[in-house]
Amino acid sequence: MKGQIYCNKCSKRVINDKCRCGHTTVYLRYIHDGKYYYRRRYANGEPLNYEGAIYILAQLSIDKNKDKNVPFNPHKYSDQRAEELRLETQMDAWYEDLETRCSAGELKPAYFHRLESYKRTHFVNLFDLNIEDIQASTIARFKNSLNHLKIKTRKNIMSALHVFFEWFADQNREMQWIENYRVPDFPKIKGNDSRVTKALSLEDQGKYLAEIPDRHRDVIEFAMEIGCRRGELCAYKVKDVDLVNSTILTERGWSDHELTKPKNGKVSVKLLTPRAIEICKKHMESKLPEAWLFINPDSGNHYQCKKIDELWATTTSPVKFHEATRHSYATRMAKILPVQMVQILLGHSDIRSSMIYYHGDIETVKNAIPASYYSHTKIEGGRSEKP
Repeated sequence: MKGQIYCNKCSKRVINDKCRCGHTTVYLRYIHDGKYYYRRRYANGEPLNYEGAIYILAQLSIDKNKDKNVPFNPHKYSDQRAEELRLETQMDAWYEDLETRCSAGELKPAYFHRLESYKRTHFVNLFDLNIEDIQASTIARFKNSLNHLKIKTRKNIMSALHVFFEWFADQNREMQWIENYRVPDFPKIKGNDSRVTKALSLEDQGKYLAEIPDRHRDVIEFAMEIGCRRGELCAYKVKDVDLVNSTILTERGWSDHELTKPKNGKVSVKLLTPRAIEICKKHMESKLPEAWLFINPDSGNHYQCKKIDELWATTTSPVKFHEATRHSYATRMAKILPVQMVQILLGHSDIRSSMIYYHGDIETVKNAIPASYYSHTKIEGGRSEKP
């Protein structure tokens, strides 16, 4: 491969790390099939220096001679390609795609905004890298840079980064930037330091509910009665209530101040308890079908999720709002209904999701075992045996 290195300032040939004019930035010119090609920058956009130009020239020679059956592509070493494969360039394209999906209702705004925060805070440290140069060791070092964060947060960040590389692999299959590209291996993050979620008994629910100001108490109690999410709670309208069948339609929810479909994207129906019906009747009075079911008396508009959290934060409860409502509701229902029915009540598409919300105890298990089991079982030699 014929190639020469020239000074960026005076355009004279450079044979060491500094031109005779004192300038240190260079450009590489090489010839292929009688045409001149140039390389002026690294993948991160920084001007090329002599050492980098030598390295690229060596890679050009290796690439041209390694396989005679594969045509040499000079554009592979161009500034344009280097910019295309810069991680920041591809990640910007990924976020544009995510934003489009978010606008189309395929992605929750809250999730999209969380990914944006990862980009600003963590992914920015990888921006100067060329995707072609990123190996498993690069990913491992990035993972280690997150060690000051909680394990759950680290897992979320690494999972988002993995989704990006999967997206790039799909784009590469179409654009053919990198031959035989494969997503680098991601190290496993072991352990779990998430706070253990809990459920409240009916007595404790009543205790903490009494600490909520009277004018806001109904909306909190309603969530306890039907086990809905905050975003759904704030988005209910009068027309959603069916007093004849004692149900309420869940077809929308708030996500970061944007009205979207429910979390799982599916419309569902929740049962109204007698107390929930009383609350509905009270708040439906003199309202049109399109009106919000619950109006915040402090603002005169619908409740916002932030306001719900603020109200619950004023109580002495040791658990979070979703534990006091959705988790507690699921636990209470699981004591009297099969888990498949609890799944329907919670609106889950996967029964494993429903199990996350159930918090059983040994008393619940004990009460579920028929009394006949104990009367027909005796203990001999330290083990339980049938007589």
